[in-house]
Amino acid sequence: MTSAQKTLLILRGVSVMAMPVLAFLFLRKKGGRGYPTVIGIVTLILLMMPRGLIRALLVPQADGFLAQFILSDAIGACFEECGRFIAFKYALPNHDRFPDALCYGVGHGGVELWVTGINQFGILAKCLDGTATEGMLAQGGWDAAEIILGSPFALIFHMMMSVLVLLAANRENCRKYLLLAIVLHILANFIETFFGNIADILFTAGICYLTYRLYQNQMQTDHNTEVSI
Repeated sequence: MTSAQKTLLILRGVSVMAMPVLAFLFLRKKGGRGYPTVIGIVTLILLMMPRGLIRALLVPQADGFLAQFILSDAIGACFEECGRFIAFKYALPNHDRFPDALCYGVGHGGVELWVTGINQFGILAKCLDGTATEGMLAQGGWDAAEIILGSPFALIFHMMMSVLVLLAANRENCRKYLLLAIVLHILANFIETFFGNIADILFTAGICYLTYRLYQNQMQTDHNTEVSI
């Protein structure tokens, strides 16, 4: 492995682990709170074992790689978005502001980024002691640079999903947004896997626009309801 590849691995590890921390510090200045972030972290950690168990039981039964991927993707999306819904509904009943949803997303997505970051240092350690596989060595090149660029959008994706699910949990007329979040989650994983990070970034940008419009429309509806009362 070249020095440049080692440097990219280190940059990848440091950058993806720093992103959720920097995002939380920024949100704190904008009125974000720590409790939703902690709940986001705890919820995702609690989901890991049952999600993995269900995947282990069901995915091998599917016929073919594509069927297994779609089933695994759907299981993960359902667990994560339903977990988000339960967290907002029961663990965060008094944290229903826009910054609260973003902070939850930082906690949820931050766990995934930290796992990715830690893995990079594990790969680097194997490269240094000569036990790395060819696949690991490949991650020291363009793949590492591409993921560094894609990681902020992965975090943003979870923040947007949290906004949708926040609305679903706190507004009776927005329950459909839970299903929307599950579908978007499935599509995002499919696009990233089969079309690459650039397509995933564009899809995430579209999700940001959609989420913003839905949230603004709901806020306008709430305002009109208050005025009429």
